[in-house]
Amino acid sequence: MDASTQQAGYMGLYTLSSYDTIKCQQYCDTAPSCYAFNMYMERDPSVDPADDCPNPPSITNFKCTLY
Repeated sequence: MDASTQQAGYMGLYTLSSYDTIKCQQYCDTAPSCYAFNMYMERDPSVDPADDCPNPPSITNFKCTLY
């Protein structure tokens, strides 16, 4: 996670429901001083791991970062 949030000019992050570069571009277009965006997929557990579920199934989150 550090790589997407520790760049010069980082403006924020959106989690999208699908890999939608047009939606990400629209977020950038409406943000003051946004010059670029990045789309990527992040694998996360579907629930927080706990003693009764130490290895939950994974889900994919689609991230849109603005710069």
